[in-house]
Amino acid sequence: MEVFADDGRSVITNLVFPDEPYSQLTVKARDGKAKVRNLKVYEIKNN
Repeated sequence: MEVFADDGRSVITNLVFPDEPYSQLTVKARDGKAKVRNLKVYEIKNN
């Protein structure tokens, strides 16, 4: 999973191994003030 923010200036990469497909995405902020202005989700398909 990769998350890009601030036009690519901030990036988070995390390896995940779920037992079943994800069906939700939750965004949280430490101070409770998260703002999502534009969100794009792309599926990565395994060939």
